[in-house]
Amino acid sequence: MISKIEIEKELTRLEVWIGRKLSGEFKPYWVDECSAWDYSGFLKAVQSFRNNEYFPSLRDFKAAYGRGANVTEHEQHPGCDWCDHGIIAYTKDGYEYEGRCSVCNIQIRKYSKMPLINPTRPHVELHPSHGASKKFCEQMREEGKDPHASRFTSVSEVNPFKGKPDPRQERVRQKSLSMDRRREEFPF
Repeated sequence: MISKIEIEKELTRLEVWIGRKLSGEFKPYWVDECSAWDYSGFLKAVQSFRNNEYFPSLRDFKAAYGRGANVTEHEQHPGCDWCDHGIIAYTKDGYEYEGRCSVCNIQIRKYSKMPLINPTRPHVELHPSHGASKKFCEQMREEGKDPHASRFTSVSEVNPFKGKPDPRQERVRQKSLSMDRRREEFPF
């Protein structure tokens, strides 16, 4: 996320490089649009217009940002319990193919030619990962957990001492700290 000050500073720098100014009525639109972007991608977009003779339109600037930050125009579809972001892998005649999930029915143009696969009543053999994904989601819901939450566990759940320090490790740590203190007192 970029602050308003940083955006305006880089836009002013871009105006100096190009030799033309951005109209004041458009600056709030630029600030609103660019504030949610990644700073490094924003800087790459600014650099891409450095030697131009004209100030870029916001559409051209967004495209340059997408190229610089490796961002696509469309957000990734979250998917359902069966699919992987709206895509289902299936096998047919010994080959693996991909199709659109009919539950999610993503309508993005680049997927429009893919076949629509109904995972609840498939007419082809689904990849085993989709069945495992469905079982996992059902199991998590039975346990009262969100299946789409982060898969990482917290350290306190993994720690066998349940938050209590390990006495042996604590002795090693204290010994290491005392050696560091001695080195600081007598460097040579």
